[in-house]
Amino acid sequence: MRRTARSALIFSALTLCLSPAAWAGSFITSLHHDRPLQTLRDANNEVSLAAGAVLQNYQEALPSPSDIESGWMPGLRLGISGMNPPGPGFASRLYFALHYGYQQGHLHYQGFALATHQPLSLTDHSQVQTVSIRIGKGIPVSQRVLLTPYFLYRFVDWQRHLQNALGQSEHYESNSAGIGLLAQWTPARRWVLSGRLAWAEGFAGTVRGTHGILSPTVPLHPGATLQAGLAVDYRLQGPWHLFGGLRFTHYAFDGSPRFIGTITQDGQSYPGIFDEPASQTNRFGLDLGIAYQFV
Repeated sequence: MRRTARSALIFSALTLCLSPAAWAGSFITSLHHDRPLQTLRDANNEVSLAAGAVLQNYQEALPSPSDIESGWMPGLRLGISGMNPPGPGFASRLYFALHYGYQQGHLHYQGFALATHQPLSLTDHSQVQTVSIRIGKGIPVSQRVLLTPYFLYRFVDWQRHLQNALGQSEHYESNSAGIGLLAQWTPARRWVLSGRLAWAEGFAGTVRGTHGILSPTVPLHPGATLQAGLAVDYRLQGPWHLFGGLRFTHYAFDGSPRFIGTITQDGQSYPGIFDEPASQTNRFGLDLGIAYQFV
């Protein structure tokens, strides 16, 4: 019995010692896999679904007190991307990506009453939808690094519903177009690390008061949009991938021209002259999702 127990103990100890060694050996072997560029392309041929949250900070460019909103909004992101195989023509490693994001949540609003200019602290129920399209071309700079410059189009739809006496609601829309760079590196088989930077100039922005203060659709010029992101993609089994990422977006609006609007309260209407002040928004997002490799 003692000899059997001692043999089992020695076997368990050897197993514990050899398991990390075997894992390390497998990892080192993966560092020398002979198809790193294929691994990079695989990570760009996916249909993806991610859950996450966005921390949104919005501030109007007014003398204090000014409107400030901040808070987390949970949401989902859907995406599809593709990259052509390498070849002799222009279509070689041509890249396309389409992403849709939806977030909804309650933000903490700090502002002031229109009539008395007294400070207010209340809740804003916000909903944000985004659509982005990227078209570019992959350029391998080594066996493990792929750079993809791309053209970018982005659309943002933001609806805010303030829980104040007026039940004030506003609907913002903006478009932007610009350029970006996607850098990808595969340190080992199954792994792809990505970094992304982009700049886009805004155009065709609008705002409209839909409740509380009614207004026509008013032009609102969007400023530049800056984006940065980091992501990790790991291929599980077969075509399935697990990924996670961090995203940061900054964008701004210039002020609107003055317009005639109507305050509605307690069944009464009061016309007035209004304008939408300049503002800036920062959004920090976290994502974790699963993707299916279709090529």
